[in-house]
Amino acid sequence: MPSYHEGFGLPILEAMSCGTCVIGSNTTSIPEVLNFPEALFDPYEPVSIHADIRHIAYAIDLNNTVKHRNKRLYVDISELVKRDAKTGIQRVTRSILNELLKNPPPEYEVYPVYAETTYVGYRHANTYIKKIYSAGGVNPNGKGLIGFNGQIDTTEVINKIVEAESKRTEPVKAHIDKRQKEVDAWTQIKTLMENVRGKSDTLSKFNTWENKLATSSMPDVMTVKATKDAKPGKTNIAVDKTALNHQVISNMIPDGKADIGYGKIKIQIGYEDPKEIDIEPGMKVDDVVKKINESDLGVEAAIIQADDTGENFQMVLTSKQKGWKGRMTIEFGLTSGKYALDFNSFYTQPDGWVFKNRELAKPETIQEGDSSTSVPTFSGNYVGEEDLEIKFSAINSGTVGAENQLKVKWEDNLGRSGELDLSSFAYSPNRDVMITDGIYVRFPKGTIVQNEQFTVKAKPDESGLWYVPDDEEPSKIYKPTPWKKIEEMPAAKISGKFTGDDDMYYFTVRKSGIIGKSESVIVDYYSDNGQKGELLLGAGYKPGTEIDIGQGLKISFASGTLLKDASTSFEAMEKRSGIFWWLNNGDDIEPETTKPLAWTFPDEEPGEMSLNPADLRDRTDKKSNVKPVISGYYTGNQQKTYTFTVEGNGTVGQSEILNLRWKVSLGGEGRLKIINTYTAGDALEFDEGLSISVPTGELTDGDYLTFEAFSPVIQAAQDAVIRLNATPEGGGLTLRSSDNIFKDAIEGLTLETVKSSKDIVTITVENDANTPKTAIKDFVQNYNDLLGYLREASKYDPQTKIAGPLQADNNVSFIRDALSRMMIDTVKGLPTEANMSTYAGITFNKEGKLDFDEKKFDEKLSDNILKVAKIFSIASDASIKGLQLIDLTEKTNVNGSELALAITQLPTKGVYTSGVLGDYVLINEDNDTYKFEINGRETNDTKIVHGVYSRKEFRDMIDKLLHKDEALSKTKFNVLLQEDRLVIEADTYGSNSEVKVTTPLDINSYNEEFALVTGVSVKGEDIKANLEGIELEGAGKILRGVQGTRFEGLRLFADIDPDKIKPEEMNGTLRLTKGIAARTSEYFANQLNKGTGVNKRLSDINDRISDQKKQLDKINEGINRKKDDLVKRFGAMESAVSGLRAQQSNIQGQLASLS
Repeated sequence: MPSYHEGFGLPILEAMSCGTCVIGSNTTSIPEVLNFPEALFDPYEPVSIHADIRHIAYAIDLNNTVKHRNKRLYVDISELVKRDAKTGIQRVTRSILNELLKNPPPEYEVYPVYAETTYVGYRHANTYIKKIYSAGGVNPNGKGLIGFNGQIDTTEVINKIVEAESKRTEPVKAHIDKRQKEVDAWTQIKTLMENVRGKSDTLSKFNTWENKLATSSMPDVMTVKATKDAKPGKTNIAVDKTALNHQVISNMIPDGKADIGYGKIKIQIGYEDPKEIDIEPGMKVDDVVKKINESDLGVEAAIIQADDTGENFQMVLTSKQKGWKGRMTIEFGLTSGKYALDFNSFYTQPDGWVFKNRELAKPETIQEGDSSTSVPTFSGNYVGEEDLEIKFSAINSGTVGAENQLKVKWEDNLGRSGELDLSSFAYSPNRDVMITDGIYVRFPKGTIVQNEQFTVKAKPDESGLWYVPDDEEPSKIYKPTPWKKIEEMPAAKISGKFTGDDDMYYFTVRKSGIIGKSESVIVDYYSDNGQKGELLLGAGYKPGTEIDIGQGLKISFASGTLLKDASTSFEAMEKRSGIFWWLNNGDDIEPETTKPLAWTFPDEEPGEMSLNPADLRDRTDKKSNVKPVISGYYTGNQQKTYTFTVEGNGTVGQSEILNLRWKVSLGGEGRLKIINTYTAGDALEFDEGLSISVPTGELTDGDYLTFEAFSPVIQAAQDAVIRLNATPEGGGLTLRSSDNIFKDAIEGLTLETVKSSKDIVTITVENDANTPKTAIKDFVQNYNDLLGYLREASKYDPQTKIAGPLQADNNVSFIRDALSRMMIDTVKGLPTEANMSTYAGITFNKEGKLDFDEKKFDEKLSDNILKVAKIFSIASDASIKGLQLIDLTEKTNVNGSELALAITQLPTKGVYTSGVLGDYVLINEDNDTYKFEINGRETNDTKIVHGVYSRKEFRDMIDKLLHKDEALSKTKFNVLLQEDRLVIEADTYGSNSEVKVTTPLDINSYNEEFALVTGVSVKGEDIKANLEGIELEGAGKILRGVQGTRFEGLRLFADIDPDKIKPEEMNGTLRLTKGIAARTSEYFANQLNKGTGVNKRLSDINDRISDQKKQLDKINEGINRKKDDLVKRFGAMESAVSGLRAQQSNIQGQLASLS
């Protein structure tokens, strides 16, 4: 086939289909059709054609190189193709066909075929086989578009042609691939830009730098959270109490099925109005608990088992509201029940007296050198006619009233004498014994030492003698002398370490008696520095017991007798440090006290024994014989044990000194005076609503009794109590909270109490350096990541000759230059020494990336955090106090210069002011109903309780009604009384702030002049201001830049108190600055905006890719059309060849019949 321009090689295919040996030219598509190099020749060289013919004719081995073809076995399945009725015989036929296809006879290829009525010959049943058998192709053994007489694989030929045509798509695909890499690169850049912008936004916000760190030294006692308004520093806080829910428990009931009757349950929470529920007949305890919990009583109810017997149960009620305002007042008005359920407190009556100090005298050991301790006292009226002196001498030693034998002899100056038997058989301590002439002596418990002696003197009655002064006329008994060297009265003993300044203490006996024995022995004391008090040394005092007298000192007394008006004193000296010449530097003289002086009396010679015998009665054998009664309603919240102890001895309501001192087991004490001003049997209130009545009778010092008070309270309603600036010793400002939360008790802090503690909690507030430091580190890292990727995407490697996807894109260079400028340029409006990133420790390294010097940053932050913050963030500096920057955007034109700011109108609140209120306000059906609207929230008809109110009571009533109204529950407002008018003030500022009061009542002559009818409502006003003469929009306290002006995007907050700012202070200056992070954020905002920057670049590239894909689609469409055309032409050729074959067969058949 020497055709120079044969396009598809159809002549070759036709020749081969007839079984003819074919050679072809090596041009156009013929080499692909033949696919046999040895059969090709050069059509322009006849010699080449000659050589190919010669080779084929004489090459013996040529047939061995040509593919061997098997014989073909054609199976007629026309019936299956046309009418597949799926009958039994047809299933068998399909099965046989399937086996033939899978396992053809040796050297045969099986081809299913079918006959057409409009076509002479057979067609391959490819479609049927593909559909029914899916045997791996159109024909498992066929060659595609091969007719009944086909001899070549036309499908392979077509595919080769299509493959050659497809090479035209390769340049287009390569261009699309390059553009897609650019898209991927810009998408990555966009992601990195978004990261940098996010970190820039964080740094640009001033609140990133205003954060405060607050810590608690005891977070298990108190936790703390800080806002930006907190001030750095430390505060000591004492947590005395935490807020608790009120919780009470009932009396015992058998179980939850108990019948407790029916009626009403009323519960009041704090000062709120009481609420009640109805309990119907037949409801059991469990039903009552359920109904309480489903109601709005404000409490939770539960049944608990009191012990493990299974027979004792109690109801527990818990207030849902913490703190004192959540306390419950409970009324169970239930009747006709088998069991009475209540939450009442109760108390017991006192037990019997417990008696003290009832020991019998016991012998004491007397050592050699000891002196007598039993100091005698004398009483009576001397009836003699001469001066008398009696000398007493101890015959033997012993303890008064405790020895088998103890005697004292006496003799007087008149020659009389006798003996006193002081043994245990004959004498009880402190018993009076007649000596002579109406003189009595008594010896207290104590020791008498043999051979010691004392004397006593007496003078007769000298009434009527003209030379004797009136005050000297009556008879007198003088004080006895001491036993030899023993003081006549027991000396005081001082102990303890003196803690005060130099001082002098003075003691005077107010009431005589035997220490620890007599009904009452009283010593008064005072000091030059203001210490004072009384010492009760009668029955109940144990000799030797120390009593606190202040300034670290204590005093004690041994056994003995103290006489009225006797006095003593001692000196106390403070510590001295190196102030005397004889002390070395650093040496100290410790505090010290002098020994108390001997007891002395006022000038009286020789010292009259002015002692009432009744004062010397021995009460150690006496016992309290009254039975006090407790009354009242116990209001306490805890179970308590009360102890009453008698102080003093005597008769109730008659004695000069007689007290009942009470103490509580959980803390607390007091004294009740039942002296001669008290009427026996009267009730004396002492604690938690309780009183005690003491009937007539005797009380003895030291005796005590107890009783118990029980409360249904499991947990008292309690506010949290803290003390600011407290010390371990106490003090501090006391604050309370009902929910354990103290917000802004310290500016900018929210404190929450967890538990109480005796230890002091220290709250520490510091500038949060970690948050901005972390933000800068993140910013630097993301900034460097972006720079690194920009460099990588645009580089060219000369060794590998590989270029980055954006190597030729100038936009990358523009972005890198912009990033560098943003970091290098100064921040306009800031001082020169602190207007660049280098001030905060950020510099460029040799690779062109950022380095962050954390140490330098920490130093600068510690020096002045505001300076560092302004380098990165948006900031303002206003001369008008209270003006704060909220935000500014990329649309805000900022150059760092001072701007003139003028506030032309301050913001105000909405206010309603009533008409004039009289001294008393009468509310009746004519003026009792109103609607109140605050900031758009309106109450329903609010009815005021009828009555007559003072102005304050009326204000309180309105305040209570409004705060209880559900419509206003989330609205803040104030109800005030300004002179004679009621004022309701909204808590917000601006034109949306308004308070209105209306009434649905008909206005008539009875109410038209009433204050709430004639009141006036004034709306709030927005702030107004201009900046550089450009008006700013006001909304409440917020100022905004107007859209389209140079200050668009600016927002300011004016925290200005209209009552405190002066008119001249409303004009000033404002400086606005944009730091590095703010500039960076704005730059990336523009880059990332839709239609600009990176997004525009991505859009352009994607448009080009889209165009190139369309071009590729057109090329592929042309190739596909060409392929379809080839298939049709080869199919037509197949049909023509088959027709010729059929004709040949017919002619051969006819010729055969003729022969």
